[in-house]
Amino acid sequence: MATIESSNAHPRLRIVLVLIALSAYPALIHFSFAFDRPLLLVVIWLFGSAVGLGVATRHGRTSPAIFFGLLLLAGTALWWWGSIIELIYVPPVFINFALMVLFGRSLSPGATPLVARVASLWRGPLDPAVSLYTRRVTVAWTVFFALMAVESIALALFAPLYVWSLFTNFLNYILVLLFFVIEYRLRLYFLPDHEHLSFRGFCHLLLSTDLRSLAR
Repeated sequence: MATIESSNAHPRLRIVLVLIALSAYPALIHFSFAFDRPLLLVVIWLFGSAVGLGVATRHGRTSPAIFFGLLLLAGTALWWWGSIIELIYVPPVFINFALMVLFGRSLSPGATPLVARVASLWRGPLDPAVSLYTRRVTVAWTVFFALMAVESIALALFAPLYVWSLFTNFLNYILVLLFFVIEYRLRLYFLPDHEHLSFRGFCHLLLSTDLRSLAR
């Protein structure tokens, strides 16, 4: 029993650490702009790349290792030339594009929509109404992250740095939370005869799930 509990705790700990890192990252980036501390950008980029490379190498994951290795080389080169500030525009675009692909590819013929996979973890086999709804929500998330990627590119190209930072490091996270709230209200409206998880229950479900299985 202790072994089982320990094996379940490790994925949860990883998720908690990732959430902490994702929460700290935008605050540190915005802090570096607000107080004119460009060296902090260098430390964040190089440290994050080095940690990612180490973890990927330790687990024998070739593609992530190459990716983080390239990030580390690029960050080091741009730091040497004094242009690392340009790299800071990349993560919001990359993250939103990756999430768009993650949701979007699950809509391909023969695949199970990502939201349906999450719903089935709790509900088991889905009835037609829930299957249709979860597919539509997966489409909505795909479009949402596509728009967020476009927004990140537009802000990087045309907006002042402080406006870009305000959106990508704070307001966009509020938009994601708002999307969850709106989707939950719509779920209650369109599926009134079904039991629904609270947001707290949803978070608990994700913490107890191997998220890599959902991304396959």
